[in-house]
Amino acid sequence: MGPGGEFAATARHLEENSRPLPAGWADSPTEDDDFGRVAPVLVAVREHSEAAPWFAGRWSPGLEQVLLAGPGVVLAERHRGQQSAVLEAIPWSGICMDVPRRRLDWWSLECAIEVEAVNARWPGWTLTDHGDRFEDVTPLAGPELLIDAGTQTDAAHRVHAALLSHPRR
Repeated sequence: MGPGGEFAATARHLEENSRPLPAGWADSPTEDDDFGRVAPVLVAVREHSEAAPWFAGRWSPGLEQVLLAGPGVVLAERHRGQQSAVLEAIPWSGICMDVPRRRLDWWSLECAIEVEAVNARWPGWTLTDHGDRFEDVTPLAGPELLIDAGTQTDAAHRVHAALLSHPRR
């Protein structure tokens, strides 16, 4: 990169990720026919303490936009969420949002945002940035999230058992 090129690239990255999260951002966390192709950002949301979470994917990179959107924008996409997520690869970034506990945990391989900036959008929430440690965050989503689940039959049995243990509200 030439002089100033790195600065320009960083400025573009910050500008792209500071735009508001558009309505309809949520999609499936995986390709329908290829569980190995996962969205760069995984979103897991538990809205009720006794209910299973719902899952969505953001196919555009930029966990920053999801974090800066705040809880209302994330929850507005519940109608697009899925009851489970079976992934054969680990997303670059992800959040686990626990509404009853007002807790937000996330991991990312490349999220350049300070917790203070996120805190302003999530007042009253406990926020935890786990760095790149997805293995600390994914268990918080519950057994409905399977990563590297084995065969599709194994995954189907595990998801079915998990869904039976948490009735939907």
